[in-house]
Amino acid sequence: MVIPRHAGMARKPPRPPGQQQKSYKEKFDFRTLFYDVFHSGSDIVLSGPPLLNLKPEMERADFSTELGAPLTPTFTDLDRTQRSLIHDAPSAQLLTMTTPLVTLSTEVSRDLGHLFANRKVLFTKSKNNRLDWIHDWALFHVETHGVDAVLLYDNGSTEYVPEDVVEALARIPGLDVIVVVRWPFPFGPQGGNWDRLTNAPWDSDFCEYGIMEHARYRFLTGAAAVINADIDELVLLGAGGSVFDLLMKTGSPGMTYHGRWIETVGAPTDALLSFADFQYFDDRRVPTTRKWVARPSLTRDAAQWKTHQISGVDLTPSTQIQHRHFMGINSDWKRARTHQVPLDPTVHHLDRDLTAALGRVFGPSHRDDRALVWGLDDPSAPQPSELLLEIQARLSESRFDNLKRVHLWFYRPNCLVVDFRVDGLPMAVDLIDESGRIAVKLIGRTEQAKVRVRELMGKTGLVELGGKYHLPAVAIPTGHRSFGDGVEKLLRAIGTRALESRDGGVAS
Repeated sequence: MVIPRHAGMARKPPRPPGQQQKSYKEKFDFRTLFYDVFHSGSDIVLSGPPLLNLKPEMERADFSTELGAPLTPTFTDLDRTQRSLIHDAPSAQLLTMTTPLVTLSTEVSRDLGHLFANRKVLFTKSKNNRLDWIHDWALFHVETHGVDAVLLYDNGSTEYVPEDVVEALARIPGLDVIVVVRWPFPFGPQGGNWDRLTNAPWDSDFCEYGIMEHARYRFLTGAAAVINADIDELVLLGAGGSVFDLLMKTGSPGMTYHGRWIETVGAPTDALLSFADFQYFDDRRVPTTRKWVARPSLTRDAAQWKTHQISGVDLTPSTQIQHRHFMGINSDWKRARTHQVPLDPTVHHLDRDLTAALGRVFGPSHRDDRALVWGLDDPSAPQPSELLLEIQARLSESRFDNLKRVHLWFYRPNCLVVDFRVDGLPMAVDLIDESGRIAVKLIGRTEQAKVRVRELMGKTGLVELGGKYHLPAVAIPTGHRSFGDGVEKLLRAIGTRALESRDGGVAS
């Protein structure tokens, strides 16, 4: 439920103007009443940001079902979220709220706790993190800890749609449950030292705490255990083994653990990088903020799930677990942190536990990232086509003057992706094996890159479908190396003509 702009009511910021960043009002959620209204057991949960000044208005409002039966919610504000409930309404399908200023209705969503019943869950939020990062993050936790379910909230990604995330994760053997939740709500202004303010209060970033509350009651009530980890974090048990097994042995409702920052030292500069490229820590850095793994069945009485703790229940601090927080796995959305750092042997040290864990999951650490193939280390995984493997080998040997950070990877066994940058703009070519015919698609990865691709391809007469330009499929005879040469020429031409387009040239 979202308050219309004309309704004459809105949430008031809790932060005084002197502590608001320049972008505070642009990012603040003035109008969301409830992110979702859903069944949880016999109750209806109204999940949303804290009501704050809107609470009296909600307490005076009339709530009813689709049959007109009156309902009486109880409204409770928590830290940056709310837990509002309607007790004993198991059959309601529609909720209508009426005030003197506005009438709003919404469907009551189903309880989806059964999807994660007895599952070992990896849980996070994400926006525009690269799909290969998301894949590798999940794969690591599946292989290392026995995760068999992922719950990911997509907070308005613009580089892809949630279905793309599902497809990327679906390639991971052993990952039985995948739920990606569309979460298009404002993330909210940050606190702390950010955007030219120091020590700003953490009081307005509602989205993350709303996700925690929503996940806890709509999806995870019956989960065996839950790891709370961001996409740039890998959880590691120093002695090896699964954090879930350790948690069960302790009998604790959950465990907290601090992390170690992993630096950008030693990574190649001309490739699209992932976790295995970063393995050094700086002994001068303080530990990262803590995270947790918990058993929902033993945290039912907890006051609130939060990013770095679970309030109202005693979690066991663990020194055996330590998550690795990767500086280089980031879009620099908050602050610049992915720039390369020169190796200083006096302070930078190889994280040997991390190196061993990455090697177990992703193979040898000194691989060529320009020729990364997902799934080849797993004999049970579908193998890429021989034709695409030969094309990949040819392109891996190539060097391109106008293309930077060239990265080859398999999206599916029959789809080889060539990611690259032209003039700083991320683009990609899909090479799809259609039973001996190769289809070629060109796409820009960002809105600015899409504009450049349209300028490049607009006068060619080629078809644009789903944001991708489709080149005619080419039949490949026996002996395919010549086609690898052709793809190389195509990539060089794209780089050259994209730069000509920038400088006012005309693509043909």
